[in-house]
Amino acid sequence: MRAIRVNREIVGPATAVWDVLADFPNIADWNGGVKKSYVTGEKTEDIGATRHCDLAPAGTLEETVREWRPGEKMVISIDSATKLPISHGLATVDLVSTGDAARTRVSVSYD
Repeated sequence: MRAIRVNREIVGPATAVWDVLADFPNIADWNGGVKKSYVTGEKTEDIGATRHCDLAPAGTLEETVREWRPGEKMVISIDSATKLPISHGLATVDLVSTGDAARTRVSVSYD
């Protein structure tokens, strides 16, 4: 299994960063790699929430939240993918304190 890990430090408190991530169906609002996204089930947040993503320039993802720890961590399973070199996987998003309440380290791993 291959893994990709990305770390970024974001200006803003962890609560504000989490608020953006927790708006699970609307990843297209802030992720330039997603052209369109929408909820596909009854839940819009927490474990069991599902979404569809149309990617830029091509491809789609169907995803489900598998772990949800507000302000700390979200694990998302990629249940299916089209026009991509993957068919499934896991994306883990961790919010880590930097020691500065106005900054948040975001660690994302794709497995």
